[in-house]
Amino acid sequence: MIIISEKEANPAIALLKAGGVIVCPAFTIYGFSAFLFSGAANKKIYLFKKRSMHKPFIVIAHKEFIWDVAGDVDKDKLNFLLDSGFSVVIKTRIDLPWWASFLHKTAFRLANTEFLKKVCSIEPITSTSANISNAKEVNLPIQLIRLYKNRVDGIVLGKVKGVSSTIVELEGGRVNILRKGFNIEKLRMMGG
Repeated sequence: MIIISEKEANPAIALLKAGGVIVCPAFTIYGFSAFLFSGAANKKIYLFKKRSMHKPFIVIAHKEFIWDVAGDVDKDKLNFLLDSGFSVVIKTRIDLPWWASFLHKTAFRLANTEFLKKVCSIEPITSTSANISNAKEVNLPIQLIRLYKNRVDGIVLGKVKGVSSTIVELEGGRVNILRKGFNIEKLRMMGG
């Protein structure tokens, strides 16, 4: 296991390309991540977290990827929600791997930090909080290192907001709140 600064994305990219799992700042909190299409790595994350395999992960990607796979949704609302740091569940036009999709629906969050933009320029990543399922979130670097040094291939240290993302579902133009979190007050700006 190696420790990486979020200012140096290349070592994290190398680990991900090799099928590795990392813990990294996923904007709002630290998360376990793997490249979206790496089946073995994503299955490892389910084992680390002791998470039900019926609960897919969030996908962090560039806006172009999200637009390319998005089904019939209000694009202006989708842009506003993504730009506001929300995780947005939408129907997709294509099948994504089962660890990122359920009934053709996937939760997306925008790659909105320099680290995430660089990593996701190679391939979108999956993300789920860096904790064991139903346990308290872990956001202190020393805790992450102590808990996961023998489980993951790398830990990327950087800044996080310290609160989970707001998760909404966008169906056509209708927004449904699934979980309140970071930036929830921004929904008022779009009348949600």
